[in-house]
Amino acid sequence: NPKNSQLYVTLEPCSHYGKTPPCINSIIRKKIGKVFFAINDPDPRSFNKSSSKLAKEGIYVNKGILKKEIKLFYRSYLKNKKSDLPFVTCKLAISKDYYTVNKKNKNITNKFSRGRAHLMRSYHDCLITSSKTIIDDNPRLTCRIDGLRNRSPSRIILDNELKTPINTRIIKESSCFPTIIFYNKTNKTKMRLLKKLKVKIYKIPLDIHGDLDLRRSLIRAKELGYSRIFL
Repeated sequence: NPKNSQLYVTLEPCSHYGKTPPCINSIIRKKIGKVFFAINDPDPRSFNKSSSKLAKEGIYVNKGILKKEIKLFYRSYLKNKKSDLPFVTCKLAISKDYYTVNKKNKNITNKFSRGRAHLMRSYHDCLITSSKTIIDDNPRLTCRIDGLRNRSPSRIILDNELKTPINTRIIKESSCFPTIIFYNKTNKTKMRLLKKLKVKIYKIPLDIHGDLDLRRSLIRAKELGYSRIFL
């Protein structure tokens, strides 16, 4: 029986109907006595609305507890709600003498750092790479840690001229893991093959250097529903 209990939550309790009813309805119905939360929900449907609604029901509200830590925790969510760009994390493997490739050995990292990269993939909903990486390394770009295999992110390939080979691992596994290609130069034969293999393709404008516009690519990724991007 939660009557007169104290409720601690990271984010302001929602006050709008979405996939579920508003949180504040349950709080009021269960007669919780005090509510503590860290930051307001930037979603305009709920922003700064819960405090007054709860107070009208005689429920004590305290805002700001662990505010700094929770802002860091929600940084991708806050970015997603306040910007047209998604939150981006970049992982770079580099040697002490500033090389990213070893021609004699495929890996310049050890199994521990590679495992860490797999774990980081599981934290994101989309991974972006280039066609050059696919051609050079033929990676799978999935999360291959026991217990997290079903957390593999979707894959987006930046491929201006649709150079990604059909027989690469990432294309072969596109029916298992959502795979998208951002392109600009049309190749109708290749496009038909990719669509047949369940690969989604989207045309992206070029920047002043003749490359795919990275900002437009990130905005398009967000429009497709991806808020946490891993590079």
